[in-house]
Amino acid sequence: MNGDSTAPVVRQRGHVSVSEPTDEASGAAALQAFLAFRNADMDLWRRASTHLGLSIQATRVLARIIRSSEMAVPLRQVDLKHSMQMSAAGLSQVIDVLEERRLVRRVPHTTDRRAYGLEPGEAAEPIARVFDEYFAAFDRLAAGLTPEQRAAVTTVMRGMEAASAMPFAEPPSSL
Repeated sequence: MNGDSTAPVVRQRGHVSVSEPTDEASGAAALQAFLAFRNADMDLWRRASTHLGLSIQATRVLARIIRSSEMAVPLRQVDLKHSMQMSAAGLSQVIDVLEERRLVRRVPHTTDRRAYGLEPGEAAEPIARVFDEYFAAFDRLAAGLTPEQRAAVTTVMRGMEAASAMPFAEPPSSL
């Protein structure tokens, strides 16, 4: 590969193809590993949403509600709106669809009388088991890391999040 220690990242329409890096310690290798994970994750959500007959966004909202149901306090819609980076109107539409299918239900919030909590509905039980397996795989992976490794992964992921939020430069005048 011309003496290069990292493999190229090839961009295709809506997809990033990543070759195996040869230098595991390089920043490019970390980026390639992240992109490979992102591709696999996007494919998982596409397959899950197709299987459920929901949009990808609705599937992600449902998964977030299922995951948060492990806490003693129901997830408030406003908190979900922020964590999913959705508009209030968009989230309400998604929740309405999920509620119609009995996948989600609104319940009075246990600590905030002004708010409703969101929890999985009765039809979400078989779906919850699948999502539980998915999230358990991440939990097992994290459990196998040292505290220092978990901190390093978190730092890198937060840095990638910040880098993704950077504005685009002005396009060249020739475009």
